[in-house]
Amino acid sequence: MNLLNRHLNNTGNWNTLSGIGDTDIRDITNISIRKSRIIITTIPRRKPTENYGKMFYIVGRIVQAFKKQVAPSYKKMIDKYLLIGNSTKSTEKENAVGGRPEWTTKTEAAEFTFGDYAEGTEVTYTHLTYADAFDVSQEMMEDNQWKTIMRQAREMAKGGYAAVENNAADTLNNAFTSGTGADGSYLCVTDHDLINSASTGSNAMTTVLSAGGLEDAYVLARSIVNESNIIVPTQFDTLVVPPSLERTAEELKGSTLTPENSNNATNIYGSKIKKIIVNPYLSSSTAWFLIDSSSESRPRFYWRVKPEFYNDSDVYSENFLMKARSRFSYGFTEWQGVIGSTGV
Repeated sequence: MNLLNRHLNNTGNWNTLSGIGDTDIRDITNISIRKSRIIITTIPRRKPTENYGKMFYIVGRIVQAFKKQVAPSYKKMIDKYLLIGNSTKSTEKENAVGGRPEWTTKTEAAEFTFGDYAEGTEVTYTHLTYADAFDVSQEMMEDNQWKTIMRQAREMAKGGYAAVENNAADTLNNAFTSGTGADGSYLCVTDHDLINSASTGSNAMTTVLSAGGLEDAYVLARSIVNESNIIVPTQFDTLVVPPSLERTAEELKGSTLTPENSNNATNIYGSKIKKIIVNPYLSSSTAWFLIDSSSESRPRFYWRVKPEFYNDSDVYSENFLMKARSRFSYGFTEWQGVIGSTGV
């Protein structure tokens, strides 16, 4: 093997070996020396077609197109009204713990009083998989249909975005009619059973979105209680509305005076709204919601797998396969971070 070693040390290049030509080093099965000649044995391998050379290049471009579409999309709405978490399990389980009671007086040298706390019904978040795929035929590659292929990647990313936002919006769409939290009630009702008290709490209204409706909502916000019936500080600063209420929401937020009449009454609630989210995935044209963006009692959204892109090839058709998937779950455990109105 000295001859082989000298050759490699001098050139550092397999391809200058006599007889190797265009052979891929991965195809070499044996190297021997006979009468000062290097003998190379290889396995047959079909050379990749020109189309596949192009496709290996375009796959990188497709991945870039997919990620470019996804990157700015997945933080547009859900992180502004839902509490976002990451999961490493197939499910997440949560419970609401009964709040601590109001402090009582303690006389000098007296023992501390240790109170009990209760738990609500356990809520399970089960992550589901959402996916899409398309394939690229040899004919599309031969005909240089790269523009169409790139557009498919972008459209696939948009579909993934819609799956996230549409499903997440169901937490609010079903707020008055279905789904239960740790207290066994819908997200927005007027009679939440408190876990550590015989009293009830309310976070639901029927008032239309207006100056008067905002006033009712902020009055209700000041009576939000924890699970021990203790009034808790809140900061309801995010207004979530369907497109049909966008104008009303912007007028209420931007007007220093009540925008609905000429009485010149001061609009004291508009300045409390820091964000307006116009969510086209809300199913009701009248329902609206106030969210406390600082509250840990907001509805939940768990990422198990954020959007991923894969590519593969079909050994039978030789088509290239483009696939994308994600896994997530959503719902609510507690209710104190939301005030909802049906608007009718």
